[in-house]
Amino acid sequence: MICIGGVASGVAHGDSGGPIMAIRNNKWYVLGELYAGFFESIPSDDLAQVTHAWYTKIKPYCDWLAEVTHGEVVCE
Repeated sequence: MICIGGVASGVAHGDSGGPIMAIRNNKWYVLGELYAGFFESIPSDDLAQVTHAWYTKIKPYCDWLAEVTHGEVVCE
């Protein structure tokens, strides 16, 4: 599981199943897919929200992904 949080950024309704990605050496990588998240208001600022998100790591599913996509998706 990958946990991420921040102020004034993050996930919203309808984002479930979406990717968390990183770029390395000008190549994009999918690290996980959104499992759950929620918003929390900041008491001192009615407009600001903190978001928390949990992502399922992709790596444990690499073999399955390669199999069901007939090799279209592979892990590096």
